[in-house]
Parts: sequence; structure tokens; C-alpha cells
Amino acid sequence: MKRIVKTIGIIILAICLILTIFIVEESLRIENHPGVKPLIITEIDAYVSADTSPDRYSETYKSIGFSVKYDYLKDKRDDDSDLIRYYTIKGEFKLFNKYTIWQWIS
Repeated sequence: MKRIVKTIGIIILAICLILTIFIVEESLRIENHPGVKPLIITEIDAYVSADTSPDRYSETYKSIGFSVKYDYLKDKRDDDSDLIRYYTIKGEFKLFNKYTIWQWIS
């Protein structure tokens, strides 16, 4: 019985360690390369914010244990073109979709 409990404890500890390494690696990778998507995506929420400006667009990528939110603003120089271009104005990394770890604003 002791051996089974010890084995289960080691497995749970290993899973927690792997999850921690994954979240730290993803946080560093996304922070150093703005606009990059997470490696594993479980859900994507995209919406246009009509409250602040119709030219503002937001995307939230949810992954295993964290979420990344990017805010984009429409490029005003392309009004005559059919091509719509957005540039990133804000990024946010949240642990367990609740606690903000880092945030940058350009």
C-alpha cells in the first residue's frame, strides 16, 4: 500500500513539474516575441470592442494553465485599400486565466 501511494505521489509531482516548466517556457517565449500564439490552444475568443472604438479588435488564446490576450488597432493608413491591417497595441499573460503575470502596452 505504501508503494502505491508513493508511486501516485511521484506521478502527481512529475505532472506538476512538467506543467510548471511548460507555463514558464511559454511565458518567456510569448513575452519576447509579441504577437506569437501559444503552442497548445484550447479555445480562441475574438471580438470587436464597440465600447471603446470600432477599430479595436481583441483576441484571447486559452491554453493549458494560462491565457494570452492581444489587443489590436486598425491601421489608419489603409483606408483606401481593400486590405485591413491591424497592429498590436497590448498583450497580457494570465496564469490560470485569473492572475496577471505580465502585461505590455505599445
